[in-house]
Amino acid sequence: LAPGNLDYTIEENRLALPYLDLADFGAVNLCADFIANGEACDDVTVTFNLGVNGYTTNLYGEVLSQLTVSANGLILEHDAAASGHNSWLPDATAPGNVLAGLWRDVDMGGGDTPPNGRFHAAIISGLIEGHDVFYAEWHDAPHASDSAPLAPLRTGPTARHAIAVLLNKAAGLPAAAHVFFIYDNISDPAQMVAQGYTIGIADKLGARGVTYAYAPCCGDPQPPQGYPPAAGTTLHLRPVLFGAANDYRRTFSYEAMVNA
Repeated sequence: LAPGNLDYTIEENRLALPYLDLADFGAVNLCADFIANGEACDDVTVTFNLGVNGYTTNLYGEVLSQLTVSANGLILEHDAAASGHNSWLPDATAPGNVLAGLWRDVDMGGGDTPPNGRFHAAIISGLIEGHDVFYAEWHDAPHASDSAPLAPLRTGPTARHAIAVLLNKAAGLPAAAHVFFIYDNISDPAQMVAQGYTIGIADKLGARGVTYAYAPCCGDPQPPQGYPPAAGTTLHLRPVLFGAANDYRRTFSYEAMVNA
């Protein structure tokens, strides 16, 4: 019998998880080094080595000891890149093992542009009982079109959201990770729809995955789906084995000859 198909469902979590501003706990702004070097914090990524502290996570059966955080609102596979051109998921042209909490074109300033917004990441305890989590947060992140040089005021939509990934710290093959998308505030949902965004997940090859909410950008003909989540929403990305209870169940019969 063929195995079941490991994938994820995305559903609103009945218990909301808190949005944490990691700056309050001393986490550095991941834009800081780029801006200090005279670069723009636009389409940048920072990779975290979880394995140094003995942590791993597991997406679609693949054990990951490194995660890359993109300024564009998502987590993806180590050394991958994510532009501001969001796409429907799954998509073979998208980055591998992508967790799109709020994938859109973000520019947090730097270079010739005043700094706007920030993003952080850390391993924290106590958010989910019995687990440490990798927690990435995007705080008041503006859309790239709202980062014009010398702009006196920001007028476009900003967003506060976070991604929490359950971690494993035990020998052997870890269980498929649960992931949570946490939303604190989206200042102008209608304008965000007009500019394009993606909320979803996809595997390494872009063959499996699901899109929870989407608005196209850059001429993509894919129609929109859903709407940006309200403040206080927590989405649970839950691993499931499709087919295990239906197509992959079989009933067998046998005969026995009794001779004593």
